[in-house]
Amino acid sequence: MVLAASDLTGWWVGYSIGALIVLIVAALVATIIVTARRIAAVAEDATRSLVESRERTEALWEVATTNLVAQEILEGARAARRALGGGDEEEDPATKQAQDSVSGSLPVGPDLGRELGL
Repeated sequence: MVLAASDLTGWWVGYSIGALIVLIVAALVATIIVTARRIAAVAEDATRSLVESRERTEALWEVATTNLVAQEILEGARAARRALGGGDEEEDPATKQAQDSVSGSLPVGPDLGRELGL
């Protein structure tokens, strides 16, 4: 019997090492699954935020149309001013500011704050 017990020791060691490896792999797989679920939740939140941002900024895509309409209004105002015998439009600061705004040289940064009186 002593011989038989010593022959089985290698098997027990092998089974123990195999079980340990299986437990380690199972723990790693569980960790990967938990991490993947967290990443999916964050990605879903990011997607919702992007959709919300897109919906809130849709009006910005209409800025070009707004600028065209403003240009037409400004040209009509200039024509009316000339027809009524008004002064030179380049001398009027309000007209110059309107021209700059419509032409695309909108103030940004500190200039925007100054233009808005902030």
